Amino acid sequence: MTRPLSARLAVWAAVAHLLLVAALLVLFVLIGERWGWAAVLFFSPRALFALPWLAITPALVLVRRPRWLLLQGVTAVLLLGPVMGLQLSGTRATPARAALPSVRLLTWNVWFGAGDNDALARVLAEQHPDLVVFEAAAHPADVVLQRAPFEKFYYLHEDQFAVASRFPLRVADKGTLVSAPIHRPWVRFEVDSPLGTLQLFAVHPHSARGILNLRHGGLRHLLAAGPSGDPEGTLRFLDEQLRETGEAALAMGPLTVLAGDFNVPDGGALLRRRFAGLRDAFAEEGSGFGYTFPVNGRWLPWMRLDRVLLGAGLQAVHVEVPATAASDHAPLIVDLALRP
Repeated sequence: MTRPLSARLAVWAAVAHLLLVAALLVLFVLIGERWGWAAVLFFSPRALFALPWLAITPALVLVRRPRWLLLQGVTAVLLLGPVMGLQLSGTRATPARAALPSVRLLTWNVWFGAGDNDALARVLAEQHPDLVVFEAAAHPADVVLQRAPFEKFYYLHEDQFAVASRFPLRVADKGTLVSAPIHRPWVRFEVDSPLGTLQLFAVHPHSARGILNLRHGGLRHLLAAGPSGDPEGTLRFLDEQLRETGEAALAMGPLTVLAGDFNVPDGGALLRRRFAGLRDAFAEEGSGFGYTFPVNGRWLPWMRLDRVLLGAGLQAVHVEVPATAASDHAPLIVDLALRP
C-alpha cells in the first residue's frame, strides 16, 4: 500500500472514529437506557469504544500526519470524560473544609451476603463510617453490622435494606412493593445526625441486566423486539422505579440524601430526568472513574452504578471508592457536611 493511500486511510479512520464517538454521546444523552438497543451500548464496557483510538494514533504518527493528532486529542477527551466518566475534581483539602462537622456515609450493595463477608467486615473497620447503608442485604452480611464495632450502633433492616447508624434513626416511608421476589426500590430513613435530621433514601431499583443475559435469551428477545424494543418491559420498569424514587426524594427538602445502587451508569437520560436538582457526590468531589461494578474478580469494573445524591443543604467533602472484592459491587464512601 502506498504512503499517500495509507495516510488517507489513517485520516479517514480518525475522522470516522470522532464522528462515531460524537454519535454515541448523542445517543446516550437523548435516548440512553430507555430503548433496548441503545441500552445494550449504554451498559456495555465503554473502554471498548476507545480501542480504535489505540490503533489510529500510532498509524497517524507512522504516516507522518501530526496535525491530525489534534483530532485524536479531541476524541480522547470525549472518550475519557463524557463516555467513560472520568472525574478530575478530586478532594479539595483545605483547613476550612477539614474543620467542617461531617458524617461519614458508606453505601454498599452486599450481594445478599454471597461475597466475602470477612473482607466486608475489614473494609468497614478500616473506614470507620458513622452511617452504613446496605442494599441487597441478607443475614450473612447483616451479621457484620451487628458485631464490633457496630454493636453500639442503631440498626434497622427494612425490605432489602439494612442501615446501621451512630445516631438515632427510624423508618419514615417506603417505596412501592410490586410483588415478590422484587423488592421495594427505596426506603426512607430519618437520621438524627449532628448535621440535622437527614432524610436518607436507601435506593436499589430493579436491575435491567436481563437484556444482556445471553443464557436466558436477553439479546435474542431484544433482536425480536426491534431497535426501540424493551423485552418484558425491563427498562420501563426501571424507569418507573426511578421516577417514583426521584419524586419522593425531591419533595423532602435540603437535607435529603439518596444512597445506593441505582442500576444506571453515568451519562444517560434517566438520572437527569428523574433526579434533576440533586447533586452527585462523586461527580462533584470524586477523582478517577469511580467504577463500582463488577468487582468480584472475574471482570474489570466498567460501570458506576452506585452513587450518593445530595439535596441543596449538603455537600460532599470527601469521596472514595475502596478497592475490594468482598461483593460484586464496590462500596462508596462520602463524607457529608452542611453546605454554606
